[in-house]
Amino acid sequence: MKKNFLHAVFYFLILFLLAALAFAQPTIGGVPHQVYGGVTVNGAPAQDGLLVVAKFNGKDIAGTTTSSGRYGEVPNTFKIPDPNGDLAGKTITLFVSNVQAATFIFENGKSSKIDLSVTIASPPSTTP
Repeated sequence: MKKNFLHAVFYFLILFLLAALAFAQPTIGGVPHQVYGGVTVNGAPAQDGLLVVAKFNGKDIAGTTTSSGRYGEVPNTFKIPDPNGDLAGKTITLFVSNVQAATFIFENGKSSKIDLSVTIASPPSTTP
């Protein structure tokens, strides 16, 4: 009888420790949201090397450059990270050469085609 009680206590302690370890794991963040599409500047396909930036609450969270009038396509996929796992449902703003081009709602694991179009008074220069 005493042996069965000790086994029950032992198994209870093991289950308790496993549960405690499961809850103590650090947050690994959320799955990124991939965006891609065409980019036009002043009505024409964007030149290579223009900066496309994703911002949340005014802070840069990701960036890429244009190629052949496009951004975010293989092999240079553009994935917006969610390092703290708290961006789902939040609005992300995309900029081309510091000009706001689009907004979208962040969804973990989603891939979205978002074409960007901006008007810029002076022709943009490419990134080095």
